[in-house]
Amino acid sequence: MNVRVNGVSSPAPDSPDTTAAEHIRDRLGLTGTKIACGTGVCGACTVLVEGAPTASCLLPADRLEGREVTTVEGLGGDHPVQRAFAAHDGMQCGYCTPGFVVEASAFVDSWRAEHGDVRPGRDRVADALSGHLCRCGAYEGIFAAVDAACAGEFDTEPEQAPPRADALAKVTGRARFSADLAPEGTWEGVIVRSAHAHARVRAVDPGGARSAAARRPGPGQPVDPNPVFTDLLGEERTVRYVGQPIAAVAAPTAALARAAARAVRVDYEPLPAVLGVQEARAQDAPRVYPTRAERQAAPSNAEGPSLPGRWDGNTRGPTTVGWRGATAVRRLRTAAERRDPRLVAQEYTTAVQVHSPLEPHVCVASWDRDGSLTLRASTQAVSKVAQKAAERWKLSPERVHVLSEYVGGGFGAKAGLSVDMVAATELARLAHAPVRVSFDRAEELTDAGHRPGTRTRVALLADDSGDLAALTVDSHGDGGVSVGSTTAVFGLLMYGRSPRRARDFDVVTHRPPGAPMRA
Repeated sequence: MNVRVNGVSSPAPDSPDTTAAEHIRDRLGLTGTKIACGTGVCGACTVLVEGAPTASCLLPADRLEGREVTTVEGLGGDHPVQRAFAAHDGMQCGYCTPGFVVEASAFVDSWRAEHGDVRPGRDRVADALSGHLCRCGAYEGIFAAVDAACAGEFDTEPEQAPPRADALAKVTGRARFSADLAPEGTWEGVIVRSAHAHARVRAVDPGGARSAAARRPGPGQPVDPNPVFTDLLGEERTVRYVGQPIAAVAAPTAALARAAARAVRVDYEPLPAVLGVQEARAQDAPRVYPTRAERQAAPSNAEGPSLPGRWDGNTRGPTTVGWRGATAVRRLRTAAERRDPRLVAQEYTTAVQVHSPLEPHVCVASWDRDGSLTLRASTQAVSKVAQKAAERWKLSPERVHVLSEYVGGGFGAKAGLSVDMVAATELARLAHAPVRVSFDRAEELTDAGHRPGTRTRVALLADDSGDLAALTVDSHGDGGVSVGSTTAVFGLLMYGRSPRRARDFDVVTHRPPGAPMRA
């Protein structure tokens, strides 16, 4: 029995382990349906099944047999909702847009059938779309678009072009994100991650996957379908957080790759771990980086190079900057002794903030026969990734091609040569086929970057005219295994030329590394 998708008879699913979203995307090529959370929470994968909005990431593919399915491509590009989204700029990165549009089309059609061309109002629209998330925060444009479509304002093509040049590509599902760019024959890669917060890896058994490059197939010869394996730890055999990449496997299908990953066996020697900042400061706390070489190799969460700082156990710093810092300290101390009412001293904290773009970290890597490398990657830094890839794999710059047509959110966490790119590239070399590595939501929440938490003590003093007379900022960053806190240094860049001292510290723990964060 076949499936009718967008009015056309389509092949039925051929794997019991495939979700409807995977079947629609990878078998039918309808990539407007996006996979983001994988748990039915975000709405990006929404399709209509017999007219009802459905989270296709949760629906087994075999449940589609004999049913009528409509994806965003099936709306044709001229549905009033699509025109309204484009006109009201109801989007930013566009990754969540197809799911919103499909859900909204069903709501608008049913609303107008019952109420006519009457505006439902913002609250009613928000309730109807409550199963959808927009990480970029384009909700006001989305709600206004659906409200206007219900009122019949977009039954015909608007006279003005939409404010966003790529709006039509995003509302129709034609916008191609990195995971949508997989060539025919692409294998799926899965990363094997640490189950311990701190351990020495004694051995990794790849199971049935092969870890050495197979003979490159000649013309007309099939690619060896056996799973391939690559070690991601290199010479450093210590893992320092749960979820740290250890190895990666790839196979011709996602189901086979997942099975191969489960077959990998890691022999750990567990070591003491420190998970809290207060615990990490104790003199007898386990050291995250016991040697100078390990400390120098610590990952950075800074926008640029980390300022130098000495280490005291698990605390790095202070990295001190300032202007007339001694004067600032003296003025503040004197003001405190005389209980000057113009002195303000407070401590502030910020929590760890996970970046969590709806489009996960994903890369499709392929090697050409001439030895050049192509990375179809979700990145905010195309040139930087190309440069780093050329350096890592010892290629001339003209032999590295990085393609990133659309980026489904990044917020600072997609600015370098990330582990999905490294794993996909190494696996593609072994498989002699393109390989796609995409984080699932658990991986994205754990190991894709977060804005470090902070605890910051600020003291400032006003002079007789109310201007700033002195300022000190002491900030402790909580970036897991990473360093590079620069919260205090911004005190040097603002507030005129008053005397000030800014000191940044990092307190490292056995938790995942942070990364820069941007709006």
